Amino acid sequence: MTAVPTDEEGVLLTRLKHAFHTYDGAIKKYLTAVRELEGTMELLAISVRELSQSESNSAVKAVCDTFCDAIDEHKSSRVLEAGSKAKERAGSAGAAPAEEVTDPKQYFFSIYMSDFAREITGAIDQLKEEVRAVEKSKESRDKRAAKYHKTKRDVDELETKLAKKNQGIADNVKHKEKSGKRDMEKESADAEDLKFRQDYQRLLQTRSQVLMRLVRGIGTYSGRYYTGVANMMERSGSSGGQ
Repeated sequence: MTAVPTDEEGVLLTRLKHAFHTYDGAIKKYLTAVRELEGTMELLAISVRELSQSESNSAVKAVCDTFCDAIDEHKSSRVLEAGSKAKERAGSAGAAPAEEVTDPKQYFFSIYMSDFAREITGAIDQLKEEVRAVEKSKESRDKRAAKYHKTKRDVDELETKLAKKNQGIADNVKHKEKSGKRDMEKESADAEDLKFRQDYQRLLQTRSQVLMRLVRGIGTYSGRYYTGVANMMERSGSSGGQ
């Protein structure tokens, strides 16, 4: 390794960190919106229960209760246990979750949040860790490279001085010391460069895996959740009564 390393990798690392910032802001707003949807549905249920107090028509009362119970079940803390168990099954990028709830009728809010945390947030967190590790590897590589190039310049300058004095380098003690140091630092710099390139390639592979996991996860789990919400509203709204 004789050339000063380029910083193409550093540019990508900077872009990824910017993308993390954008993602964190977007996902925070999205999850807030989902929670607000759940809260709004609960307020709807409360309003229906209040409106149906002392309702004498049993059919109307049954429809109201079904509607409110469906919303309560959808958000109920009774399903939090299932969600927490799913969270405990968190795996690495690409890992398939065990015992998935795929039926939209049973895909409650807490399960959606658990799956989201495990698959989507978990994937991004893994990529963030990978970026931090590669940044450290790059910093170590760059320090080693800078140290080597400084020593190499010192050797080159010494050789120039000796040449101007018409002196050889073969028997020059100072040159032997500096050139020996240069060779050792080159070996160390090459090793760090190889390690960094391996780490960087692993980062690129991880990013590809995470992107697939991210996009598929958002589509799959959000699809189940919103399908479940739509089915719940349709079932409760069309049950019994005229």
